[in-house]
Amino acid sequence: MKLPLPLFQQGIQAGKIYYFSSAEISPIPHFFICIARSENEVVFLVCCTSQFEKRRKFIEMRNLPYSTLVWVKPNEDNSLEKDTFVDCNSAPLEYSIENLSHRYDSGNLEFKGEVTASVLEQIKIGLLDSPLIEENLKEALKFLIP
Repeated sequence: MKLPLPLFQQGIQAGKIYYFSSAEISPIPHFFICIARSENEVVFLVCCTSQFEKRRKFIEMRNLPYSTLVWVKPNEDNSLEKDTFVDCNSAPLEYSIENLSHRYDSGNLEFKGEVTASVLEQIKIGLLDSPLIEENLKEALKFLIP
């Protein structure tokens, strides 16, 4: 069931999972977790992957902290069908509410579910632990992520 656009816009918040394709990632749709929504209507999203071995090797080869790979276990609330991971060594993508609304309205973005506060906290820790995330972004995220 598709929500009215104003209701969809109000619901965009940390913890929500969306499914869409992003030119920055791949033409193939991925799951994205909203980790924060700023006061100026910018939404920060992290991309999810099911490619655990590939991400694990990346982390080990670069001697990155294991805390930067966050496991999201499938359950009824998140609607994921297989083990999913967030590699916190990639900076979150930034989208405007307007951009996400346009994608939703045109059928190119789906709301899928939500993650727990615990998963959000693990993602925050992973981003803050990553030496590949710029310090100014880390400072901003400390205040934005619940």
